[in-house]
Amino acid sequence: MTKPSEHYPDRIEIELHVDPVNLGETVQFSIPLYRDGKSLWREGLDSAGAIDVGRAGTRARGRSPRRC
Repeated sequence: MTKPSEHYPDRIEIELHVDPVNLGETVQFSIPLYRDGKSLWREGLDSAGAIDVGRAGTRARGRSPRRC
């Protein structure tokens, strides 16, 4: 999130290629960053200072990726 650009994403979108032969075959994941106005990540500290820690479940649109 950046205040100068006023870009406030509400999710992370990931697309995975799931077939090494057919690169057009993909599965998409949409990972929300907020639920009910509250962030779904936690802030922690390490030796360099503040860090954001995330864990999110995913739901595939299509089918789950198979092992290649």
